[in-house]
Amino acid sequence: MQARLVLRALGAAGIILAVVFAVPAQIDSIKAGYAKNDLGSWGGVSYVQWESWAQFYWTVAVIVLVLGVVLLAAGYLIAEDASTVQLPSARPPDEPRSKTCPICGTSVMIEAVRCKNCRHEFARLKRPV
Repeated sequence: MQARLVLRALGAAGIILAVVFAVPAQIDSIKAGYAKNDLGSWGGVSYVQWESWAQFYWTVAVIVLVLGVVLLAAGYLIAEDASTVQLPSARPPDEPRSKTCPICGTSVMIEAVRCKNCRHEFARLKRPV
């Protein structure tokens, strides 16, 4: 239970952190565009430097976003405790899996309503849900 919550929290934090890195990446991309239009520099920093900072921030933002989505998905997909999870169709091992037809003696599945051999109809028992 704790691991699921930790993974979800880390995933959400990763997605938020990706947005935090995407903002300066966009700002630096805009500044690189200004530097390109102003003959190679803007604010004393060259176009190449603005562009490299923008690429770095975008790269970090994408990596953190992917990591955040993976962690968030893992937090929702991991089972709570594999030993307590029971499939809906699973029944306890001591419960019989078949029954015998009183007319012909054929062994049929416990869920059967009618014998596959002689077509004898079994009494329908209501099982608790």
